[in-house]
Amino acid sequence: MNFVKKTIVQVRKEIATKGTWSGLLVPNKVNQFHFLDGWHLGHEASFSTLEELETHVNSMLYYMERELGNRVAFYKLRGN
Repeated sequence: MNFVKKTIVQVRKEIATKGTWSGLLVPNKVNQFHFLDGWHLGHEASFSTLEELETHVNSMLYYMERELGNRVAFYKLRGN
């Protein structure tokens, strides 16, 4: 599968303009193979408010193993 990486600024903008954002969240150092295969480290999420986004990202950062990354990466399937 082909994924397009989005920044948190792009995600925030889409929530503000479209009212929602849906995509895949993963730790930033994870290889794309492990998003939906391998270790299955990516998970689908949908946000309709900036507060939901910030709460989810902060929770993910708290529990994330440091060797997997130090930030949350956002991805959309190419064509979506």
